[in-house]
Amino acid sequence: MPGASWVLLDSAGAATCSAALLAVFVDGSRQTRKTESWSFTEIDQTFSAGIGIFGRMWKRNNDRAGIAFASNGISHDHALYLAYGGLGFVLGDGGLKYGRENPIEGYYTAHIWRGIYLGPDLQYIVNPGYDQLRGPVLVPSFRLHVEL
Repeated sequence: MPGASWVLLDSAGAATCSAALLAVFVDGSRQTRKTESWSFTEIDQTFSAGIGIFGRMWKRNNDRAGIAFASNGISHDHALYLAYGGLGFVLGDGGLKYGRENPIEGYYTAHIWRGIYLGPDLQYIVNPGYDQLRGPVLVPSFRLHVEL
């Protein structure tokens, strides 16, 4: 996550990188709404936190598992604009009953062979698109990562 602060902890709870067993991150941001930003979605405020566990705990040194939570919001003016039928670059369908969007995500990444990693990912999203009349939704996915 861009701008996230990561802390790696070893088995004694000391911050380290060489013998890390888990990683913890916390991130947050707030737009001033004086400039227009283009990103992966429309977010004016966000907070996220998560924990990742390295596979050496279960004798699979290159595997990882993790869970993360986020709470995303848009400004009052942005919500009113969408509620009155305005369209954003990914939001807007003619109405909005505003609620913060709250995704929870869990993943596992398995090292298969050399630089090949596979993993399931599951997201549970409350108020998708900041609309209390939508969802919650469950979004399963599967990732393939190849290092050359």
